[in-house]
Amino acid sequence: MAAQSALSGLVAFLCAFVGWAQVSIRGPIDDPNPVRKLQTNTYPAEGLKEQYATLKYAHEAHADWPRNLNVLPAKDMALEAEVKRIVDSMTLEAKIAQMVQVGIPETDVASITAERGWSVGNLLSGPGAQIGTHQPYEWLNQAEVLLNTSAYQAGVKIPYIWGMDAIHGHNNQPTGVIFPHNIGLGAANDTELMKKIGEITAIQLNLVGVDWAFAPCVANPQLLRWGRVYEGYAAHPETIRRLSKAMILGLQGDPRDNSYLNASHVLASIKHWIGDGATEEGIDAGDTFLPEDKLIKEHALPYFDAIENGVATVMVSFSRYNGTKMHGHEYLLKTVLKETLGFDGIVISDFEGHQHVDGCDRWHCAQAVNAGLDVFMVAWGDDWDHFSRNTAEQVRNGTIPEERINDAATRIIRTKARLGLIDTVHRPAGPRPSPWQRADHLAQEGHYFGAPEHRAIGREAVSKSLVMLKNNGLVLPLDSSMRVAVVGRGGNSIALQCGGWTVDWLGSKENPNEMFGDATTIYGGIAEKGVQVDYSFNGTEGLSGDYDAIIVVCAENPYSEVEGDIRINTTISFAHMGEGDGWYDLSVLEAMRQQHPNSKIITVFISGRPLYTNRLINLSDAFVVAWLPGTEGGGIADVLFGEKNMTGKLPFDWPTDPCDASTNSGNYGGIWHIGGGLTYGYDRTMETLTEHRIDSYFLCEKYKSSLIQYTTSPPVEEEQEEQGGWDGQWNDGQWN
Repeated sequence: MAAQSALSGLVAFLCAFVGWAQVSIRGPIDDPNPVRKLQTNTYPAEGLKEQYATLKYAHEAHADWPRNLNVLPAKDMALEAEVKRIVDSMTLEAKIAQMVQVGIPETDVASITAERGWSVGNLLSGPGAQIGTHQPYEWLNQAEVLLNTSAYQAGVKIPYIWGMDAIHGHNNQPTGVIFPHNIGLGAANDTELMKKIGEITAIQLNLVGVDWAFAPCVANPQLLRWGRVYEGYAAHPETIRRLSKAMILGLQGDPRDNSYLNASHVLASIKHWIGDGATEEGIDAGDTFLPEDKLIKEHALPYFDAIENGVATVMVSFSRYNGTKMHGHEYLLKTVLKETLGFDGIVISDFEGHQHVDGCDRWHCAQAVNAGLDVFMVAWGDDWDHFSRNTAEQVRNGTIPEERINDAATRIIRTKARLGLIDTVHRPAGPRPSPWQRADHLAQEGHYFGAPEHRAIGREAVSKSLVMLKNNGLVLPLDSSMRVAVVGRGGNSIALQCGGWTVDWLGSKENPNEMFGDATTIYGGIAEKGVQVDYSFNGTEGLSGDYDAIIVVCAENPYSEVEGDIRINTTISFAHMGEGDGWYDLSVLEAMRQQHPNSKIITVFISGRPLYTNRLINLSDAFVVAWLPGTEGGGIADVLFGEKNMTGKLPFDWPTDPCDASTNSGNYGGIWHIGGGLTYGYDRTMETLTEHRIDSYFLCEKYKSSLIQYTTSPPVEEEQEEQGGWDGQWNDGQWN
């Protein structure tokens, strides 16, 4: 992981000062204990741990989980009989081998099959994985080899299933369309668009021979401090339910017809079961303390719809629920998910996630097997081998019942049969074609990385995701006859537009635009329209004379997971983030306001979450939130110049206090709350917002009164009137 020296020093000071142990490090690779030691939760609220320990688990109060879900696809008796025949014929080692997921290309799975007579069941290519020179045909060639070297059981070939993190499109392949992150899609709030994005993502994966997308994420983020806020659609469960259902149908097809898991679709994995967005203080992989009825109401709804629409796999959260790691939570994995809800697909771990269960490490975890995990991501080195051998021994000594292994193997073979990989099973969509056959068929239909149809959907998603919080004097939309400048780090950077989970895990602001093929920056999208436009990174070089409008693009730097956490008791001020880049962006905006007093200043804010930006808003005539829009910056130009309307609405509350990190106050209707956002033509002048002068330690909570001073500007007043045509009512999770 990239170290952030300045912030790391501050975090160390804060940890010592406040007395909380928060550490995120990587362990040595030769240590069978954690590869990545996630943060240790320390229960900041006095007595909170003890309070929930007294309750033990809320399920003892018989929480009302639904028992009558219409689980799809319906059981096929012929399929079930053949799956049973195959599993019954397998040795213990062969069944356990189906339960592991190994890394590709680093693991020589063909040699494993040749030496041992059985195949591992599942493959994983993590963020940043490359095969050869990373051309699609090289991935397809590898996929064909993997298919042809799969082992046979009971006279039937049992192929691998190959998965990847397709977080916002096939984000490991930069020449294709990379869609807005989920936070932007939540602002767009368009189910038909979501389904199309799912369909294109599935096509992209099939173009490289991959069968399985680790998506969608259905977290309900509760605090802006969490480093995965942008992976959530909204802070409202009904909205998450609607959008994730559409995404699953796009990825997998509809289990009610022959599109389900056909040659154009892939397996989906809804994640992360469950409560990952509600950890204390927004600590990634921390502890979620909730009564069970609240867990159901606020975090489970998307899973119910997913199961009723055929979702094939469920990924488990790194986090804890009321003190117990989800990877070892037998009640929530086995009793609730599998037995009560009736889910009959695969329950898969997160990356090496079993190692964090109490009493486990990377090579041993009977607790997670017994709790109900079916597939284990043991993709670090030869962890899969040690884990498989140890699990077999634990079965033989009675620590793990063999019935549990049989259940896991059955679920895995059932899923492969539904995908069309088991030749002796008939299914409506027919056998799954080989990787090259699928790719050739898609190519004949006009699909390839960066295809115009794909880019058009990406551009539509961007244009619908923009949220306008200010438009004083109706400065937007701009006229194409104007002389315009685009200024700032984010104005001509695909890497900043895409954010984390792009090319590799963290993403990188250093990735050059050329890496992304025919992608379009904000500046490039405006230039394509024939507008007279100049670009300057710093606000000086590249500019000359006067401009009618200056578009200043401020941007969060890319991050993912724990690397994006905003530490406890610090502010959520944009200016204090990004190793000085936040301050730099603010200084550029201030310079533009001072040096060009007669120009209209429009700020476009690229970010993975709402942040405290009062000064940026005050310096701007218009303020537009673009979230993390991905590769199609032309969608932003379409809206700024009035070819498309400004229709996006806030999926999370927007903070006007540097210490207010909540995502959902429960107030709907104000400009700063969920559903807020102006449309073109709504004539209203925003008053100056309070600007908070923040001490150099920028601490919050009990330190706030002594370390934060206020200017004489009037306090922000909450506005409950209609904003830009929105009716102020919450209707079934829709705000448009």
